[in-house]
Amino acid sequence: MPKFFTNKGELITFKEESLDSRNPWEDYCITASIENKDVGYMKLGFIPKKKWESYFPTLLHFAFRYAGWAINDDFLESLSPNINDWSNEQKSALVNRADGYLGLFPFTQGKSNVITKNNVDCVWDKFLEAARDRIIKHYRSMKKYHVDRPSIIYVKVENPWLRQRIGVSLYLYSAHWLEENFGFSLYASNVQTDRAKAVWTMMQNHGLVAINNGRKVLVYKKHKIPIR
Repeated sequence: MPKFFTNKGELITFKEESLDSRNPWEDYCITASIENKDVGYMKLGFIPKKKWESYFPTLLHFAFRYAGWAINDDFLESLSPNINDWSNEQKSALVNRADGYLGLFPFTQGKSNVITKNNVDCVWDKFLEAARDRIIKHYRSMKKYHVDRPSIIYVKVENPWLRQRIGVSLYLYSAHWLEENFGFSLYASNVQTDRAKAVWTMMQNHGLVAINNGRKVLVYKKHKIPIR
């Protein structure tokens, strides 16, 4: 790990902290300090692939757990990761709960068992098709953006330490730390302040930024900015 210094040659040290996060995210705070005084912070987060697969084993788990199709989480826990193993009773409960979001099943009218062995193929297939059409774009974009792709949630540098290389050091240190501990790169957020945009432009001008699937990402092994 390289050492980082302010414009005045003061050594910048760092500490990492795992934060309490809602499933399936993992969030971390990187704190920059000078002589044991905290001078800057970066919060970053991502969804590990294993957590994504565990928390959203099916598209319907994503719809009900993340996209707002609220249903009792204990019920979702009771479902097999294999959709083909779900009972007609379980399927009926999901169809009833999603009826308001999809507007396809006026015949449900609060009935507890709208799917039977006689209509399961027709009703369930129609439901799955409608659910997929409604949620698949959101599901894919969420997975592409967050899974194993750490991005910055916020960066803050205390006022007395602005323009002292604290911010850019947080970016570069975090990129090294992510690579060494997880094997991941650090991605830019799609929502940035003007100051954050300026930092990314500066790093890009130094050959530190690549474009991956339309997103800016720090290139870990090309540390060309003078570190002092």
